[in-house]
Amino acid sequence: MPSTSFLLRVDLQGASPKIWRRFFVPPSITLPELHRVVQAVMGWHRPRSWHFVIRRKCYPDTELMSEGSDMAKVALCSLVGRRGMIFQYICQFEDTWKHRLTLSNDHFDSSKLDVDTMCVAGEGACPPRDVGGIEGYVEFLRAFEDPEHPDHYDILDEFGEDFDRDEFYLDRINASLRALT
Repeated sequence: MPSTSFLLRVDLQGASPKIWRRFFVPPSITLPELHRVVQAVMGWHRPRSWHFVIRRKCYPDTELMSEGSDMAKVALCSLVGRRGMIFQYICQFEDTWKHRLTLSNDHFDSSKLDVDTMCVAGEGACPPRDVGGIEGYVEFLRAFEDPEHPDHYDILDEFGEDFDRDEFYLDRINASLRALT
């Protein structure tokens, strides 16, 4: 297990209030592995497609997941370079969700931990995936939170009354990360 890990922050672009997670991964993590980690920390499940954009180059899931692909074996540390670097992760369900990943300037010493990937902080619940992207999520929140909104009861019927946009369960996220290994 590496003693120094990459500390990353992922932000769901356009979300207000902000939805973000801070987590560490080994520098040797591959993009398919990082995809699974981002899915777990954000609370997404099985997108139709996904890709990373790093240094203006697109790394699509079709290339990364194809059998025998050399790209599937490339370590993140060989792609991102410097700390403070920003890159994108985009996943497609019915709608597109864009995420900004930032490689922290801080070094994270993980030598005393018994895991190599862990979420350490975050805020906000992952939006329901089929609400119309970030614009649809804004409208979803308006309708969900306003009993006078014309779509309020339709939203409750479809998504239930339990959605809490401030919900963030670190223990659940880390249990999901442990299940990946």
